Amino acid sequence: PSSSAADDMVRRPSSDFHFIRTENVYRPPFPGHLKVAVFAAGCYWGTEKAFWRLPGVYSTAVGFIGGHMANPSYRQACSGTTGHTECTQVVYDPALISFADLLLLFWRCHDPTQGNRQGNDRGTQYRSGVYTNNAADYEMAIASRDAFQAALKSRGRGRITSEIPDPTKMKQVQRTFWYAEEYHQQYLAKPGARPYCSAEPTGVPVPTTFADEAAFKLPVKFWNSYNFSIRTSDRPVELSKDAMAKADLERAQKLQAHALQTQALEAECDVIVRYCGGCGFKAKAEQLGAVMERLLGENGIEVEVGLLADVEVTGAFEVRVKRDEAWETVHSDGFVESREALLAVLLAIADAHGFDGGAEVEGLKGGCAQVAF
Repeated sequence: PSSSAADDMVRRPSSDFHFIRTENVYRPPFPGHLKVAVFAAGCYWGTEKAFWRLPGVYSTAVGFIGGHMANPSYRQACSGTTGHTECTQVVYDPALISFADLLLLFWRCHDPTQGNRQGNDRGTQYRSGVYTNNAADYEMAIASRDAFQAALKSRGRGRITSEIPDPTKMKQVQRTFWYAEEYHQQYLAKPGARPYCSAEPTGVPVPTTFADEAAFKLPVKFWNSYNFSIRTSDRPVELSKDAMAKADLERAQKLQAHALQTQALEAECDVIVRYCGGCGFKAKAEQLGAVMERLLGENGIEVEVGLLADVEVTGAFEVRVKRDEAWETVHSDGFVESREALLAVLLAIADAHGFDGGAEVEGLKGGCAQVAF
């Protein structure tokens, strides 16, 4: 006689079980009522954590897809010669969470306009993509891309470069999800893990017009409080009334603390770099702050730069300067990633401090010319 599903689970090796969702396996076979989808959104460590915390997700795993060789190692995939991209396989219960819900997180958790990179991670292995196994999911993925593209365009953002291949036109080796080494599975939850993620979410709201209202299982209120940053808890999120009320309270407390921090920085600092609470923004803010203080100081303009992280994923990166006890925004158009943009910010700060020409300004121009981007 055939064994029961429970007996089958007992016989599974311990390495098959998810590190966080410990009663569930992340390698097949999976229970028959579950569905599978694969997403690529840059480095797979942070992407996997964002998905494993969703209610209704059974398990997650990281690996590679879209390449031309079978079962690549991490080193082979990251060499850029196999054609694979790092990805996360999501196994989920369609009665509790839908593919439409998963798409909302996918578009929210990274910047899909960056081509073969995500933040500081560069190479074809970091390209964005959605990999489906049936026509309905493929068509919904395309529709979601088109809806989000319109939203991005309305905010002046670029073209989506995510690949969404037709599963019927992919070779078997290309559409197969190849597992990464055990070391990488649920990496961010393991002792000694390096809390790394360079994703740069746009902060642009993802429209839900790509599917009927009934296609979404998670309530709008859930998305208002869901934090997919790597700095948040590893624990899966609950959808109970008490859990949602607790999440709302915690969010309100964080917003209140943020307001108090803003007031403190405005009282103490001359310049504030405000940045998105997503993963890839803090390092950019720290680097910019250090460069501004150094170049301004070298030219006799002493300023105190404060760093202010948003509570949520907003996609923001702006520089504000105090002028006559009032604050004005001198940069809000994404990261400061060129000498021209850096010089414009520095000149605005210098002007606010009464330096509108002379040796100081010439010194700033010379200093900017030496900064590598």
